[in-house]
Amino acid sequence: MLVYGHHTVGLNVAAFLRQFRDRLDALPTAPGHDAIVDLLVDWGEAESAVADALLPDRDDDLSALTPWRNVSDACADAACASWDGDAAASAAALARARHGVDALNVATVPEHVRSKAAEGFAHYALFPEQYMDAARRFAREHQPRAVLCLGLRSIGSILAHVVAAAIRRAGIAATTRSVRPRGHPFDRRLAITDRLAAVIADAGVSHVAVVDEGPGLSGSSFAAAADFLVAGGRPADRVVLFPSWLPAGDSLRSTAAQRVWDRHQKITAGFEQVCLRDDRLFGTIPVTRDLSAGGWRAHCFSSPDLWPAVQPQHERRKYLAGSSGTIVRFAGLGRRGRSIADRAAALGESEFGSGALSLTHGWLEQPWIDGRTLTAADAAAPRVLDHLAAYLASIRRAFTTADPESVDEVLNMAIINASEGLGAWTAAPLARLAAAAEQFAEARVAVDGRMLPHEWIAAGDRFVKTDALDHHDDDFWPGCRDIAWDVAGTIAEFDLAPDAAAYFVTAYTRHAGDHTIAQRLPFFEAAYLAYRQAYAAFAGDTLGDSVDGRAFNALRQRYRRSLDERLRRWGRS
Repeated sequence: MLVYGHHTVGLNVAAFLRQFRDRLDALPTAPGHDAIVDLLVDWGEAESAVADALLPDRDDDLSALTPWRNVSDACADAACASWDGDAAASAAALARARHGVDALNVATVPEHVRSKAAEGFAHYALFPEQYMDAARRFAREHQPRAVLCLGLRSIGSILAHVVAAAIRRAGIAATTRSVRPRGHPFDRRLAITDRLAAVIADAGVSHVAVVDEGPGLSGSSFAAAADFLVAGGRPADRVVLFPSWLPAGDSLRSTAAQRVWDRHQKITAGFEQVCLRDDRLFGTIPVTRDLSAGGWRAHCFSSPDLWPAVQPQHERRKYLAGSSGTIVRFAGLGRRGRSIADRAAALGESEFGSGALSLTHGWLEQPWIDGRTLTAADAAAPRVLDHLAAYLASIRRAFTTADPESVDEVLNMAIINASEGLGAWTAAPLARLAAAAEQFAEARVAVDGRMLPHEWIAAGDRFVKTDALDHHDDDFWPGCRDIAWDVAGTIAEFDLAPDAAAYFVTAYTRHAGDHTIAQRLPFFEAAYLAYRQAYAAFAGDTLGDSVDGRAFNALRQRYRRSLDERLRRWGRS
């Protein structure tokens, strides 16, 4: 099944360098820690994108990457010094970053690259400060003579610079290189030139730190790097893993990873240990209660019997804050956090969302909206349908991108998921529906992606949309899509009867001036249902025989029935 979606953005390298230099110049004499970390994260994403563009098939020690690493070192040194309260060292490192950017020659790299948000920094509340803490503990416990920090791209690249910077602050020499494990997700391998292999082997260090945000389901990326180092002659006890968490080794799906997990020491610093210890990462926001992993449901529903299904691992960290009634949720570090805060502010100004109060080190503070969550039954009221239609028209106006929709891309996802859910026969009717939809040139929109009834709050005479900020740019489908995806999602999630669906589509057409939606919609309804039944199956299988697991399995059956009915009705030749 196809559930995850790894989204990239285009990056003009020369324009990025100019903007980054301007940001460095605009820093005050004593910049805040947040501003330095944002620079670190944004530079790390760009460095990783440039490395991937220059090294599409095999990693190498290219001279063109040296100045990029130098700036990464400087940004990481500045962030570590700032976290330690060493303003002088931080300022000196930022000065090095300015000189490093000026020394870059854009002629040695592609003009345009594809950049991907570092997932941990964007979605999973992973902070560089956790790796600073882990690196300091490593330096104390191992007392290495010198360290090579080997980052696994993407996010592992800049995290390796963070680990190296923290080790240097302990008075120990530390350098970095990065590699990208390649191949099947459960069987990654390193592809490295002899030149880079020689650099790694002859680094003159006592220890190698392998740095990444994982492990994921398989752990094979860590295994690929560790096995390469041991095969090259590094003693296993001198290869130390820096993951973001510590699962049981036998839970990893790669047998190589299970072996590596037992063989090597792991050093990590958890979110609670670093980020909640003294509330430094929340600034002055008084966090009082954890609402993560479905914990928000107890505040929104009168009984657990009414709780919607959630997959706890897929939820953002979020907290209730203070006595004034605000919610703090992780929006992301760097460019992503800023873009999410801007979207929250825009939705607040339009009165469809709750707005934005502050953005502090990746945490977005918003007003807590008291009210009643909607149910599918509320869609019987024309007033509700009119509001849903006006909201989607607003999303289309405010968040249309310059990229055209790819019906073929959506069709590929739909065929994969529908075939697994209902059978191979679904490919033909999906293709016929897609042929009708692709007659219309629609732009992609940064869609809502979560048009579920419980995501709406009835507060007095208002309907407020929650969780509307980042599902166009998270780690799952849909990404940015034709607004028909959200129109289809509303029909499916509110389980609209034919008359109500027709009323809703007519209202949307009136608000948006989108006069071809009726022709595009059948395909996107089928595609939406194909995706949601696959996601529900994935979540249900993962959660097993739990309350949420059983609820997802029930949803899977409902989505499958709806998909089957639509394909048999609309997909006839």
